[in-house]
Amino acid sequence: MRDEARRALKRNVLVPAVIEDLEPPLGFGEHHAASLLDWNHEDETPELELLKQSIARFVKPALRAGP
Repeated sequence: MRDEARRALKRNVLVPAVIEDLEPPLGFGEHHAASLLDWNHEDETPELELLKQSIARFVKPALRAGP
């Protein structure tokens, strides 16, 4: 995991998120990560919105089919 995260960080495409209450690997503690620890998997939260916005920077919107 550390190698992949380090490569993403170098490419400026790292989107960190916390899903368990663990210490981040050395070298990654200074990067803000969206915390999903309190997310109930249903409600929108500010942290979930932050994660979605971070991901949206790298993902092109899908084209919708016509009516």
